[in-house]
Amino acid sequence: MTLRRPVSLLALFYAGAITLWVVGLVHGWTELSGSEWIYALVVALYASLSLAALHRRPSDRRVHVFVAAQAVSTLTIVWPVLDLSQPNGFLLWTTVVGGSFIYALPLALYVHLASIIPDPHRLADRRRWFLPLHYGLALAIGLFTVLMYADQILGSGRGDFLPIALDLPTARRVDALLNTGGYLYGGLGALLLLGTAALRYRSVQAKRQAMIVFAGIAPWTLYIAYSFLVTLVADGAPVSAEWDLALQAAVILIEAVALFVAVIGYQLFDMGLVVRKGLIYGSATAFAVGALYVLLLGAADLMRTTLGIRLEAWHVGAALMLLAVALQPVLRAARGLMDAVFFPGKIRLRRLHSTLIPSLARRTDLDAVASHLTRRLRRSLQLQSAALLLRDDSREFYRVRALSGAFRFGDEVRGAVMTGSDLRNCWVGAPGAVMMRGPGSWQDRIGSGCRDLPVMLELLGAECLVPFNLGDDLVAVLTLSGERVLSSLDRDDLTHLQMLAQQASAMLENARLFHLARHDALTGLARRRVFEERFALELSRAGRGFEPISVAMIDIDDFKEVNDRYGHLIGDRALRGVADVLRSVSRVTDVVARYGGEEFVMLLPATDENGARVVAAKLQEAIAANAIGLVPGLDLVVTLSIGIASVAPEDLGHDVQEFVRRADHALYGAKLAGKNRLEVFGPRERGAESSIKPPAAPHPLHG
Repeated sequence: MTLRRPVSLLALFYAGAITLWVVGLVHGWTELSGSEWIYALVVALYASLSLAALHRRPSDRRVHVFVAAQAVSTLTIVWPVLDLSQPNGFLLWTTVVGGSFIYALPLALYVHLASIIPDPHRLADRRRWFLPLHYGLALAIGLFTVLMYADQILGSGRGDFLPIALDLPTARRVDALLNTGGYLYGGLGALLLLGTAALRYRSVQAKRQAMIVFAGIAPWTLYIAYSFLVTLVADGAPVSAEWDLALQAAVILIEAVALFVAVIGYQLFDMGLVVRKGLIYGSATAFAVGALYVLLLGAADLMRTTLGIRLEAWHVGAALMLLAVALQPVLRAARGLMDAVFFPGKIRLRRLHSTLIPSLARRTDLDAVASHLTRRLRRSLQLQSAALLLRDDSREFYRVRALSGAFRFGDEVRGAVMTGSDLRNCWVGAPGAVMMRGPGSWQDRIGSGCRDLPVMLELLGAECLVPFNLGDDLVAVLTLSGERVLSSLDRDDLTHLQMLAQQASAMLENARLFHLARHDALTGLARRRVFEERFALELSRAGRGFEPISVAMIDIDDFKEVNDRYGHLIGDRALRGVADVLRSVSRVTDVVARYGGEEFVMLLPATDENGARVVAAKLQEAIAANAIGLVPGLDLVVTLSIGIASVAPEDLGHDVQEFVRRADHALYGAKLAGKNRLEVFGPRERGAESSIKPPAAPHPLHG
């Protein structure tokens, strides 16, 4: 590691600041009082955050401003040590000049930092003069302070360097007013920028980042406002100096902790999970050890004063080790609590791994399995959105089957399609491994050689892509969105997620095969066998407690001409369009099935003849309204003929085939009467059916 690296220089800076503090302790310029311990903790937080952020994100402009702000804040904490050393000569001028600018710069740095959290603010982005104006104001305050003290040192306040003459007490009061007034302006400006950013951003993560920093700066700003008013009105604090120092240290600690939580807990700079975990666990461990050490020292002092027992240093060390062993359960619970607060995805993923698979095993319907899987993953991990894309029958395209959550592009995501070739050729990492987007875009992650897949992933708002592999076969892919939770998952968590997907793959494939066995591959409607099983069940129920049942046979008029004129591909699209209309007018309790080549059947439980007429009329109206749009881009008019048969109490002795024959007989009558009409099998048809010779059976299902 060379000294030219920014991280090395920053480490030297903090080493120098700490050295200056140690020198002050050795020479008696300062002492480790209560507030000084707090300042030591604040400097440690500043150093750890700045070094980690600069190491992980060396080119991030936000990190540069953050590091500069923490460095100047550290100097404002350490610099008073030089003042207490009673310097003279060159050191005096170094203290005066350095201190004047160090105490003035936070005005600009805090406004600058607030203007880029979580991203550049509109005000600073559109008005290029905004930030330079604040830096100019800070430098002007620093220069004025230097001239004011130069006048005191060299001219005894005669006004040699300023147009006005000030005595030393007045100069110090003006200095205090300039410092506190500048800090107050910077704090209020930062709060305004952070508050508007929190209101403006839609992302929950961005809102939390802005609000946690807002919450940290607010107490500090209130304290500065109090100090400014006291200096302006009373020229001194109404409380003791000791309490004032403690209050100042407390608000600075709150600000430092808020920045720590924003960076580590809410991933302000996306520094990576390993660094974040190291900082969290390291800080917590250091705090726990320090607290135990202080408690033991207090106990030792209490024993010495009350019992006359003097404990040696090794006694305290041994007691500390014994406490560390005895408190292992407490430490494990504390670690679990930190995981729950800072890494919530880890806890939820472990729980999900033991509950999701059994709940999926209880479901066989493909849509139920896909919806449950997508919804449980999103809700359990508290993600923003999730989308499951299943492979279609062509085994080359993956289409959206289930959605859960809020998507930026709304219903457009339902049209997202991925190709198997893209998923095979553009996958980054090991086959079957979870692919994360990372800090950039999907195009940056995947590369310029693949264009369609990144577009689909951005459309779905994906931050994570999970493959569902059954052996070497890619059954489905799942996209997940939820930056805070997903970025808290480490390699082991992603392996858990991958194993979860592998176990769910078998259930998805079984549900898909079961779905294909019971649903028509072309239209997605139920097969004839499903209709007959359900019809037999409804007849059995009607025998125990009668409820009317109706069945409608539906045929596309002159469908052979559509195939002959436009080809079978257009005919298939017309069949799918009619199936979609049938689904749209049916109820949840109805069964819609493809019965033959261009024939469909609807089972209408708890529906008498009049109700069936209403449904059929609604269906014909829907077909008429959508006739042109059934096949987009083609002027194709489709009409339907419908035959209805209803089950009366006296008909309960007949089987399913009899009612299907009656509905088909009514359909045949509709065809003879001119097509595009509705006929009902009733008393008149019962008497006349012997004179009509319908086909012996419905048309078989084409190929």
